[in-house]
Amino acid sequence: MRLPAGAALALLDFIVLAAATRPAQPSQNDKPGQLLPELGKESSDGPKVLPKACGQDGVIRLQEAATYRTDDANHSIDPSCHTLQGAPNANILLSTGITFTNAGAKIYGPLAVSMAPDIKELSAAAIGSTGNLRVIAPEGSVLSFKGITASGVAAGLNADGNITLEGQGSILLLDLFSDRAAAVRSLNAEVVSTVQNLHVRNCSSRFGAVYGGRGVRFDSSGKVVFEDCVAFRRGGAVCTRGELSISGQAAYVFRNCAAAEGDGALSAMGLDHDVSLELGPGGSVLFDGCQARAGPGGAIGSYRNININAGSVAFAKCSAWRGHGNIMAADRGTVHILEGTQVTLSGMDKYDTGAAIIAHEVMIPAGGDLLAEDILARNKLVTKFADQGRETCPAGSMFAKRIGGIPDWDRCRLCDPGSSSLAISQVSPRNVVKSPEENMRLVLVRQTSPNAIPCLPPLMANATLDRDRCIEYWQGLSPQKAEWDSLYEGHYVRLGSRSVGNLTWKDGIVKTSDGAVLEVPLGVFVPSRPLIFIKRNDEDEYSASQRFSMTPYGVSPVQAPNLVLGLQHDVTYDFQPPNPADACLACHRLAPEAAMQLQCPGGAHVSSLPGYMVLHEVGQRKVVVHHCPNPAACPGSNLSLTAAGIAANKTQLCATGYVRSPGCVRCSAGYGRNNQDPFTCSPCGTASTTLQVAMVALPSGAFYAVALILARPRTETQQIFKIFLAFITVSCRSLSAVPHTPHYEKLKTDLHNAAKSLYYFLTALDFVIETEPNNGNYSLDCWGIFDGSVDAKWSLLVAWVIPTAWLLLGLGWRGSNQWLKSLVVWGNVFIPPLVGATMKLSPCFSTQESHRILMYEAPLGTICASSLAGMAKEPRFWLFIGTGSLLLLLGPFLWLSVVTSRGKGTKQPEGESDTEAFLVAGYRPEVRWWEVTVLARKAAILIIATLFPMSWAPAAHLVYLLVITILAELVHVQVQPYASADLNRLEAMALGISAICLALVLSLATEWPFMPYEVYVTNAALLFILMIGSYIGFFRLYLHARANDRQEQGESSAVRQDCAR
Repeated sequence: MRLPAGAALALLDFIVLAAATRPAQPSQNDKPGQLLPELGKESSDGPKVLPKACGQDGVIRLQEAATYRTDDANHSIDPSCHTLQGAPNANILLSTGITFTNAGAKIYGPLAVSMAPDIKELSAAAIGSTGNLRVIAPEGSVLSFKGITASGVAAGLNADGNITLEGQGSILLLDLFSDRAAAVRSLNAEVVSTVQNLHVRNCSSRFGAVYGGRGVRFDSSGKVVFEDCVAFRRGGAVCTRGELSISGQAAYVFRNCAAAEGDGALSAMGLDHDVSLELGPGGSVLFDGCQARAGPGGAIGSYRNININAGSVAFAKCSAWRGHGNIMAADRGTVHILEGTQVTLSGMDKYDTGAAIIAHEVMIPAGGDLLAEDILARNKLVTKFADQGRETCPAGSMFAKRIGGIPDWDRCRLCDPGSSSLAISQVSPRNVVKSPEENMRLVLVRQTSPNAIPCLPPLMANATLDRDRCIEYWQGLSPQKAEWDSLYEGHYVRLGSRSVGNLTWKDGIVKTSDGAVLEVPLGVFVPSRPLIFIKRNDEDEYSASQRFSMTPYGVSPVQAPNLVLGLQHDVTYDFQPPNPADACLACHRLAPEAAMQLQCPGGAHVSSLPGYMVLHEVGQRKVVVHHCPNPAACPGSNLSLTAAGIAANKTQLCATGYVRSPGCVRCSAGYGRNNQDPFTCSPCGTASTTLQVAMVALPSGAFYAVALILARPRTETQQIFKIFLAFITVSCRSLSAVPHTPHYEKLKTDLHNAAKSLYYFLTALDFVIETEPNNGNYSLDCWGIFDGSVDAKWSLLVAWVIPTAWLLLGLGWRGSNQWLKSLVVWGNVFIPPLVGATMKLSPCFSTQESHRILMYEAPLGTICASSLAGMAKEPRFWLFIGTGSLLLLLGPFLWLSVVTSRGKGTKQPEGESDTEAFLVAGYRPEVRWWEVTVLARKAAILIIATLFPMSWAPAAHLVYLLVITILAELVHVQVQPYASADLNRLEAMALGISAICLALVLSLATEWPFMPYEVYVTNAALLFILMIGSYIGFFRLYLHARANDRQEQGESSAVRQDCAR
């Protein structure tokens, strides 16, 4: 074989590297590794000479914990000895190889074999046999060969016959080097391994660590490991000129195996033999880091076929020279991977040249991990399920037509990259003749036509039918002369039941009793061509159109062997889809909307870009693309179908916690939608329904109770606290948008432990929002009192239940004479979240241009009305109007009636009620109504949160919050509602800082054209510094005001005491 210059240099480098890795001489203190046992110790008397003779039973028995040494010359065992029985901690130190000269030898463990310390190289294998060789490791025992270098054909085991590795124990072949096969070699026979555990490590040779001339078979249920095995030619781990088979339920591992000329781990060099991987249940094969340094087949190579029929086969970081089959190569044959077999690739991205598989023909499952772009082959085909007949092509493939519109049976072509087939394709013949009937014509048909006749009665049939069955097929009918055709000057041939004499067959000529000859008229050989009986003179020569032959397909014209005799007409074929090529649709034709968001790697695979998801119905050739309202729920769909067109197990349409639905808006079992965000699914946890309700109701009740107690003219401390609560609401809503910004995950990764602290800080701040009444991150879907997702009407009802219960309790606590105070305080606490709950009845969104869905009933698919008239017909519209009107009456209208009952500028009497004082205290008399604007601002924030959930529209959410904050700032600066100038300044500063924080968060959501990540980090740092500084400032101001309040209270008390004296 002549290698290219580049390959020759790579081969030279490889040989130098392999020579450098030749194992060093072992010492008695060497340990094979964590999983490998100690090889034993020398006895105090020194090594004994290994016996060459045995007893009458033919067994050489070694002593426990004894060390033996072979002769310096040939150590040939007596022909009468056939078994070498090891013992615990028994060692053999080799000065030369051990040779059995009988027809079959057996080696039993436990036993450790290695080279003597003073020996650098053996001239023969450690153990050889002129016949068969069985190496047996009984259960619990270890039989090891370690640190052996041989100049001969093998370092470990060599036999002229078959070599068998068997037993329930372990066989270890470690640090072995030889010219031909490092560990095990049988030149003209098979190597068979059924041992429970086999470990082959650090072996170097020309052809594999294991070589079998007529084949190598592995069938184990334990673990088989080849690692760091190198071949100067082919097959770093296993090489053979026969069949190479791996089966059983074992876990096979081929790690860091390499070969210079190709086939990094497994190699079948025979022209007529295959590599077969047919694993049992639980069986697996891993090829990790296997390389073909200067040839094809990074992991597996075969001159013929590679068959993977069952089990799990994984390839990780395998490569071949110039990418010529980074995992498999079968240049002259077929790579066949059966449907249902799991073949996975990992760590192959860095090998961006060449193909994973190179073969003349490749047959793979259409929905597996292997893609069309991974394959370089003349024919790319798809495997079927066993129950799919020849009339079906699996999803991911299409029929190919031969000349004349005939399907290319059982050869379903894989869809190329850029296209996909998402349903099975079918073909059915038309005009099929089920059985011979009278008056049917005899015509020419194609070989594969179901209308072909197997024989001509009463002639002897071809190989497919015997004479009796042939007669039975015709049911008493026979070809007979029919109407005369003047153009052909002969009689058409039709079936009839009258007796006209026997047909005769001689030298390919079919004659009737009156001398008429069967002929293809005018020598035109085309399907559906009718045949004639033509009268001829005996002296005329027979023409080519009158000669026929018996073939396995029927009676065929000699001049047209692809045609046979048939009945009535040839069949035609109906394809579904009508044009077979339309089974593989181009990516831009796969979806009616947003097809540009799709990616099609070929076969039965379709993926979408992040932020989009696809839905597919079984049997449909197209998908539906949906835009996801929550991008986190849609990392990008990966749809893969089985041969039957059903979603494969590897298919993932939505993120964890979200279930298959348009836009991934439904939650999986055990997850629920957030009360504030209908597109975010969070784990429900293990808390009971009672505990979940209590966690929502108790903070609301505590907040209401404190508000009732403090519902009196406010001190400066209470005013500061109120301003701080307003600030923290906006700031926490700003922070809740940070996780939706583009570089947040990268920032968390970069900060490591600091990012964790930051995360805890964000969580602590968001907790303030969660404790706001009826505005927490609870989920009604998790309460278990509703079947499935909760609709907006039930959600509104539940939102009213808890506030109503606390109102009734407040009325009972404060008494009926303070009903107005209880109602006003209740409105201050609960009206804003109730406004947000009411707004859930109105907003709509869409995942496609043609459908608008009620946002808070997205899992239910409730369609929004397209006009005001249609909206007026919906019960939820009138529920929205009624609930909104009630909230207006209980909130702004009631408050305005209270604060204006004494008229603008009227001096407050000394006995003014606590209710009125609660609403007007601290404000200038001209703006006694200012508390209504504060309520409106709080309600507006909840309306924005409802209309623009953070997962769906974080930018819009922040922009409208910024608009509200700026408007509040402008109005506040203009009106100056507080009687205290210090409080006016504090409110203005809080609103200004809130606006700056919102602007900074908006900057985080912007992808800057220059140094985007650096700008992101800088703005994030400014945001957190500003917020932390503001919180510290509020805290110090509150403490200072609190101290002043106490000092004023002390002075007032002293004055009263003086007056009393």
